[in-house]
Amino acid sequence: MEKLGVDLFSVVVQIINFVLLMIILKKALYKPMLSYFQKKREEEKAMEEKKKEILKKEEEVQKTSEKLISNAKKKADEIVQEARKVADEYSKSKTRSADKKVKDLMEEGEIRADKQMKRARLEIEKEAKDIAKGMVEDVLRATLTDESGKTIIDKSISKLDKLHAGK
Repeated sequence: MEKLGVDLFSVVVQIINFVLLMIILKKALYKPMLSYFQKKREEEKAMEEKKKEILKKEEEVQKTSEKLISNAKKKADEIVQEARKVADEYSKSKTRSADKKVKDLMEEGEIRADKQMKRARLEIEKEAKDIAKGMVEDVLRATLTDESGKTIIDKSISKLDKLHAGK
């Protein structure tokens, strides 16, 4: 090998240097890098598992919120239906009450009208009696002129007055 220009000692030293370099690199760089990559893979797996858990929880929350929204809509519909029933009942009650008031007012109006009619009849009867009395007096005075006629007239008038005062 000397003829080729290769020194055996230098080759051995180079081999030893290479082996030492490999051992140093393995301990100093390769193992730490392997452990670093191992940790990264484990972290990625943990992140993937957390992601799956979060997705599951998100689905559960989504389902729960959908159920809550559905229940809330049902309850809102029930409340609206109940409110409509109450409003209808209230409306019917007020209508019945208004109808009763109208009926009562009409009856009261009829009673008042009857009373006014009776009063008017009484007044008309009184006026008719007064007019009839005056007419009778005038006729009797015109026909009876002597003293006996005047006595008859006065008696008749007093009877009419008593009759008129009695009613």
